Amino acid sequence: MNSGTQCLSNTYQLTQYFLSNKYFEEINEDNPLGTKGQLVRKFGSLLKKLWCGDKNIVIPTSFKKAVGQFQPMFKGYQQHDSSELITFLLDGLHEDLNRVKKKPYVESKDHQGRPDVEVAKEGWENHLARNQSIIVDLMHGQYKSTLKCPNCQQISITFDPFLTVGLGIPNRKQKSIQIKVIKSVVSIESKYINFDGSKKNQSLKDFINEYVINEFKIDPDSELICYSSVMNDLSDPINLGSDINTARKNSKRGYLVVKVLSQDERKIENNERIYLNFVQKAYDSYGHNFKKIIQPSTYLIIKREYSLAQIHLKIFQFLLPIFCDIVQEAELDTEEKFEGIL
Repeated sequence: MNSGTQCLSNTYQLTQYFLSNKYFEEINEDNPLGTKGQLVRKFGSLLKKLWCGDKNIVIPTSFKKAVGQFQPMFKGYQQHDSSELITFLLDGLHEDLNRVKKKPYVESKDHQGRPDVEVAKEGWENHLARNQSIIVDLMHGQYKSTLKCPNCQQISITFDPFLTVGLGIPNRKQKSIQIKVIKSVVSIESKYINFDGSKKNQSLKDFINEYVINEFKIDPDSELICYSSVMNDLSDPINLGSDINTARKNSKRGYLVVKVLSQDERKIENNERIYLNFVQKAYDSYGHNFKKIIQPSTYLIIKREYSLAQIHLKIFQFLLPIFCDIVQEAELDTEEKFEGIL
């Protein structure tokens, strides 16, 4: 009731009509389809309390009682669809404010080949002959109805009045996933990506091409690996042929990481690759108590044949952009130079 009443209360022209007391002049107490003016008086009183009263809180007890009196389905405190209340109120207000005291009999005619404008005008005049109120002025309209007989192919066109139009809510559930893209140690970006739930069975490769490449400005020719990262724990690299919904579930409490491989990593053949997982941590001055993570855990691709020194070199080269003002890349070309720096 609250949402429906607030909706009508915030319809400016309707509220101004009631606040100016114009409705008193148009109350039709003789209309058998109305409430003898009771509903419109309670509604007008409620609007005045909402907009002109000195209370911060308005309890519409008398208004609710009137609504329940003339429509028993609203009598109790059960939940109801707000559109049902709005439709009932507008119908009741219209009949209580109908300026037509005596409704004439009106016969609707088919189009009979006449132009739509002429048929629509005739239909609207017929409607106004029986219905005239502030509700009609503000909220009634016409829609065109076309029927075609499948047997004789005859077409019937009418223009019928309407008060409300129901719009269905699209059954397209949006899903979201948090993506982290690592281009280098100094180029890490994360965003939430929303996608259509109907595409949950889309392959991870197609999802990246459709949603991630442009959003993160990744070179389409780049080679990528994907994995889940939850609380700095990494999953094994994910097959790009698997569906996005599985990857999303596995990354629900963290990120789906998309790492752009460097030129050196791309040169390593698939059968020679080792996916090295490492993380930078800071310890206290005694080297004991763990304080914080400096660099989030990630994968670095190395060759199977690398020695421990070569692995350290590759890690340092990966982290080099952080120290580029201290060490230049040319100084780390070989293990000898690397050992010399250490």
